[in-house]
Amino acid sequence: MGCLNSAADDFDPHDLAEVPPVGESLNLYFAHPEWNLPDGRFTSDFRTIQEKGHIWEFCVQAPRNVQNFQIKLEKVINLPDNWKIILTNKQQSGLNDLLNQKPIEYRTDLQHSSLQFQLYIGPAVHLENEVDKMTKVPEKFNLAQNFPNPLNAMTIIEFDLPEAALVDVTIYNALGEPVRKLFRQTSFMAGHFKISWNDTDDIGETLPSGIYFYALKANQDFEMRKMIFLR
Repeated sequence: MGCLNSAADDFDPHDLAEVPPVGESLNLYFAHPEWNLPDGRFTSDFRTIQEKGHIWEFCVQAPRNVQNFQIKLEKVINLPDNWKIILTNKQQSGLNDLLNQKPIEYRTDLQHSSLQFQLYIGPAVHLENEVDKMTKVPEKFNLAQNFPNPLNAMTIIEFDLPEAALVDVTIYNALGEPVRKLFRQTSFMAGHFKISWNDTDDIGETLPSGIYFYALKANQDFEMRKMIFLR
């Protein structure tokens, strides 16, 4: 990931599709269903060069047998003077400066789901404004319509939490049966979240085309929406 003169902010040849995971493996990917390409997951995401830098969003998908993992910056090339690289994860508090070269450990109780991260790379003078964008607290509880919808291989589900909560996110089939528990009593901080679902059930099998519902429960708040899966 990074910035190049030859890159674009949408899809370009520098953005490489993710290789499908094999078995119980830990995967890091950039989710871009808006690019309307197969699967919508990418192992690289290069952008145009901008004076204020960029905020990247990426996901780490953790299988059931992984309870913690580390993120460490291995290599930096041509980073301008006075630029920062700041990582945040909204499920776990704190901003982390990746330039200090120390690995950052995260703990997960997710079941075949994704932990969302945001990464700011840009000048220190803009850091405060950009961090405010990354950590802004919503005014009310909200579950947005998934995108894309209809979905083919992957979709993004966004929601807002005005306060910290224990969160359940569940996918149901048209009969009202739960087919995928993305989060189960998982602790979230207040904030805006994007999570992905890749059309599989709790055992990793691809579900058939049809109408599905996704529900968000956070403390005493609950909301459900409909989505369509077309293969």
